[in-house]
Amino acid sequence: KLLVEQVHSQVPGVLVYTHTCGHINDRLELMMETGIDGLDTLDPPPIGDVELTDAKKRVGYQLFIKGNMDAIELLKARSIKEVQEQAKACLRAGMPGGGYILSTACSVSPLMAPEKLESLFPLVEKYGRY
Repeated sequence: KLLVEQVHSQVPGVLVYTHTCGHINDRLELMMETGIDGLDTLDPPPIGDVELTDAKKRVGYQLFIKGNMDAIELLKARSIKEVQEQAKACLRAGMPGGGYILSTACSVSPLMAPEKLESLFPLVEKYGRY
């Protein structure tokens, strides 16, 4: 909390966020109490335990939140449509009230077909604009 206060006082307007990986569902509010402006990457099950709809209700109106696209499921997706459906579900859960950034959770395997990720750009332009 002291570090966040120092950054905010020394660099007005800068956003401070916490990058996380894994199981953090039990400490979302605790992290918010540090004064951060956002949380990244909100890993969903099975790589984490954060359900986006729940996180949005609990902290997503006070912080920006980023992520929650399951990188394991993305790798297994057989089609671009499957990737886009996962993205649309995240947008529906995270966008209400603002402050959501569509992103994969943690990292994406080098085995992921680039065109599947590239297909998210036009999707975000169409469905993800505030």
